[in-house]
Amino acid sequence: MKLSYAPYSLKFKYPFGLAHGTRTQTDVVYVKLESDGFYGYGEAALPPYLEETQSSVIAFLNKAEEILKNHHLPFSIAEIIPNIDAIASGNNAAKACIDIALHDLLGKFLDKPVYEILGLEKPQSKNTSVTISIGDLNLIPQKIQELSDFKILKVK
Repeated sequence: MKLSYAPYSLKFKYPFGLAHGTRTQTDVVYVKLESDGFYGYGEAALPPYLEETQSSVIAFLNKAEEILKNHHLPFSIAEIIPNIDAIASGNNAAKACIDIALHDLLGKFLDKPVYEILGLEKPQSKNTSVTISIGDLNLIPQKIQELSDFKILKVK
């Protein structure tokens, strides 16, 4: 299995403010796993409170690459994940992006959604929320209008 990745910074339309600070972007690392012509994708989102960085995720991925290159489709996620987890403690975003990509890759190979691979029933669609962060009160009406497709707003 071949691992590749790309660091990226997601720029926000508006500054995103929470009690512990305001930011204008979130760093991410996108991951792609390839095996036998199939591709699986994952993402490590890195808000500051996780205390992971693009550099730390990439360093972890470089170590994980040694484990992943020895596996091919079809593979057992249950055999791979403990080895990935044992690389180092913490690194949860890095581990999650590998886990997500493994599930995506296996699902594509088996032509099944992940819930079927996990032996679960098809989930029902749910409404999701979007957060209007702490910030300029004058922008709230505009933000609410822009988010009119969402049924649940969380206002900080």
